[in-house]
Amino acid sequence: MPVLEIEAYRVGVSRRSTDDFKRFLFLEPDPAYRGPGDSGVRIFFEPGPTEIGRSAAGFLVVTLEQDYFSDMYHLLQTEKPVYFSWGFDEGGEKLAWCDLSTTEEPIGEGFTDMSDL
Repeated sequence: MPVLEIEAYRVGVSRRSTDDFKRFLFLEPDPAYRGPGDSGVRIFFEPGPTEIGRSAAGFLVVTLEQDYFSDMYHLLQTEKPVYFSWGFDEGGEKLAWCDLSTTEEPIGEGFTDMSDL
């Protein structure tokens, strides 16, 4: 199970005449990380994706259901450190699962993260 610590992120929403609104999160890894996804993780949120994602030219390209966007964005906005982890299918080409999470956090912090103050 690879684990990538996120150093920075970009967020956006786009609209083209050929499709619906697209939401995305681009996750930039800690510069010391080497391995799958060391160029970054590109997460696109769409209705009814047919696969979770794959590795492509140093990037992990992930497509998730639109409903995941607000929770993932909230974690990136409010927590530190945040990690992206994943597992490949048996063929080693497609992602079988992925998650965005923190490490152990103290309880009762509230909505303001006080750990770096």
